[in-house]
Amino acid sequence: MTPNKAQKIEAFKELLKISNTHSFDVYETSGNPAYGYRAWPVKWDERLYQSYKTPEDKQKALNETLMKLTCGDFPETIEEMEQERKVIRLTLLAGANPNCSDSYHGSVFESFWCSEKGYGLSELVKDDRFESPVKLQEFYERFDWKPIYCDDSNKEMLLKKQENENRADVIYTLFQKGMYPTNQKIFEKLAPVVLEKDPEFFNKRKEQTITQLTRAKTPAQIFNALMGNRKEKQ
Repeated sequence: MTPNKAQKIEAFKELLKISNTHSFDVYETSGNPAYGYRAWPVKWDERLYQSYKTPEDKQKALNETLMKLTCGDFPETIEEMEQERKVIRLTLLAGANPNCSDSYHGSVFESFWCSEKGYGLSELVKDDRFESPVKLQEFYERFDWKPIYCDDSNKEMLLKKQENENRADVIYTLFQKGMYPTNQKIFEKLAPVVLEKDPEFFNKRKEQTITQLTRAKTPAQIFNALMGNRKEKQ
């Protein structure tokens, strides 16, 4: 997914429509049991209405909107999750950079990861512009599933199962892009997640590498074939 000009315009209009109708809100709860809790609005859309003197101004506003969407409480229902996912997707389609960062949250990838929003990560990594994040290996080392308990309600169980599916999508997409774990044990642990989605994934990658090596003539071409043409930030 690399948005063209028409897609950017349409997605931006849709974001404004969602904002104007107040059909989507994000809240962040803070507090403790002793003094109570309070939910604060994240105001994810406040940068969309500012005047943009240059294309760079609009790009910055969209990046900040995407960063805002990494915040807020985890959704309580699948419907809320899908609505938030849609807004994240629209923000990316409107032109937000899937590799953006700020001094407070770090990269948008890190921020979605820290907020445990796998559906946000899923939208990021599917974007054709997405680049391997600096802390990719740390992400793999800390990767886990949403725990499901026997006393969870049906609603909670369905929500957690969907989030685990989102996380599986993230792993599968990262492997598709050649952004693998460098730790062998972690690689072996996550390989079944990929195989469940595509049982022939590794066989196809092996054949692809063999074909590339057969065609490779120069040292650079051989290196690219061995590395699977990966463009990772180490």
